[in-house]
Amino acid sequence: MIFKESIGKFKRILFVFPLLVHIILLTNTRFTLWPEMVVYPYLVNNGFLIYKDLINPYPPVFIIFLSLFSKIFGYSPQPYQILTWAVIIVVDLSIFNVVRKISKNYYHAFFALLLFVIFSLPFGINGLWFDLIQVPFVIFSVYHFYLYLEFKKTSYLNKSFYLAIATFFIKQQAAWIIIFYLGILLYKNRASPQKLIQNLILPFAFSLFLLTIHLIVFYKL
Repeated sequence: MIFKESIGKFKRILFVFPLLVHIILLTNTRFTLWPEMVVYPYLVNNGFLIYKDLINPYPPVFIIFLSLFSKIFGYSPQPYQILTWAVIIVVDLSIFNVVRKISKNYYHAFFALLLFVIFSLPFGINGLWFDLIQVPFVIFSVYHFYLYLEFKKTSYLNKSFYLAIATFFIKQQAAWIIIFYLGILLYKNRASPQKLIQNLILPFAFSLFLLTIHLIVFYKL
């Protein structure tokens, strides 16, 4: 019993280690606040329209969120830095939990997180941009797609597509994930395409709903 408790404490300490390393590395590397993350919200909050007065090639969701965020916290870099680090910690926790659930091995999850911590910084994770916000959505979308392939439950497929579609409406390159999913599904359901269509009715309705909302927003702006 004592041995099991010691192992449990060791695992908890082991889990905290890569998070602490990530925080230390983040605080000792340059934080990049891309100009669009501040300038666009500032202009929106001062009466400029996203698609009429600004050249914004992305969906409006994240810019609108940042405009609300800046109304509360202002336009200095520090709140944006805290927001960025909070998202990065969410990504860390997401990677750890997903890998642990898939591998059913605590140490696999630990090393997966540690590798992410080490290699994420050279790839510029310490900066606020659309792609960073997408990462947790992508992780859990892929995880639920994996669950669908394993257990063939439609609810997993729906969750996977909901997350992927939401990711697409943050930045459009998430379309590649959806295309990837559809390619696998078409291959695995080539004998019964009607069943595949039935399974995708709810995700299609969800995407149509979001598209309609965006068309209304585009029209208003």
